[in-house]
Amino acid sequence: DKEIVMHAVRQNGHALRYADESLKMDKEIVLTAVNQKGTAFQFADSSLKKDKEFILQAIAQNGRAIICIDKSLKTDQKFMEKAVEQYTKCENFD
Repeated sequence: DKEIVMHAVRQNGHALRYADESLKMDKEIVLTAVNQKGTAFQFADSSLKKDKEFILQAIAQNGRAIICIDKSLKTDQKFMEKAVEQYTKCENFD
């Protein structure tokens, strides 16, 4: 149930680990989890970890999300410049 998972990730972002696979694709839930704990991004669906625009939103929520992006994007210099720029603007690194 989305409401239960949303409540859980507000308390502990890593609760995303236990969510149903369909909810790991839910951008609202994932951003809420990332806001609470940046490294919760590792538990998001792999499609979100390749979605450049979504990744930038996640990094804006919590700078630590940058360490969980898909490896294929880490070689994309243009994207990584944007990601690092977003990272430097972020104020949340929990």
